[in-house]
Amino acid sequence: MNKSEKNMTEKLHINCVSCGNCQHPRDADNLSLFCMECPPNEAPCLKVCPKKAIEILGGAITLNKSSNNVEFKKFLKGVIAVSTKCKDESISLGLCTQKDVEVFPNAIDSKRFYLQDKVSCRKELKIPLDEFVIAYVGYFNERKGSRRVSNVLERFDDVYSIFIGSGTDIPNCKNQLYTGTLPHNAISKYLNAADVFVLPTLHEGCCNAIIEAMACGLPVISSNRSFNWDILDESNSILIDPLNENELYKAISELKTNKEKRLKMSEGALNKVKSLRIEVRARNILQFMERKIDE
Repeated sequence: MNKSEKNMTEKLHINCVSCGNCQHPRDADNLSLFCMECPPNEAPCLKVCPKKAIEILGGAITLNKSSNNVEFKKFLKGVIAVSTKCKDESISLGLCTQKDVEVFPNAIDSKRFYLQDKVSCRKELKIPLDEFVIAYVGYFNERKGSRRVSNVLERFDDVYSIFIGSGTDIPNCKNQLYTGTLPHNAISKYLNAADVFVLPTLHEGCCNAIIEAMACGLPVISSNRSFNWDILDESNSILIDPLNENELYKAISELKTNKEKRLKMSEGALNKVKSLRIEVRARNILQFMERKIDE
């Protein structure tokens, strides 16, 4: 290993995948299948692996447990992608062809995430009735953007926040109403108590937290990157450069002061999630599978 590779190896973080052949030992049996801590073009594990045992799959880093893709594709009938981004990456990686793959974004359980009365939710959670409230749901890390959101909210004196999640980049700003983890079935009430959902994430497959927020009628401020394009547009969101805190500040300010726009985006979010219910997705996937079996 040369000096450059040694320096790169030292940058590997605790979630890096490993085949056990590099100088950064990991217990491969206990690794997560996918790692999304780094943008693929910057992932240190890809640059130091001597055996090409690590690969990019659907925007995530994963162990290449089989190099025999040719044999795999002999049996391939169809591929389900959760976003156009994942579809394009699967094609570019040679995992499938254009005719093999179809996009079915992630879906929500409409019995768990649905529109509730905001006033009732705020009273139950003891959240001020007349304040503007931002909600964030996701890991507290660089990829999801908890620190960037916290930095921006610190610039406001009259914006309150709910941070649901865990991690090392713990938010620290004025007017935090709640920070920490919650059972999944408790998140909906907090979302319904908020005015806007914010998640400046750097990369995803298709983000469940965004879809769940939309199901609760929240306008969304998120990233202007292709993993969002199947679920977000100008009718339900403001899309920004996720690394640009000034853009995030302007987006929050715009929705804070423009109640009419918030209400229109809320309506747009609710309209969009009608096609993102889990029963609709299941039916569409079954129809896709039936078509592929008959080909």
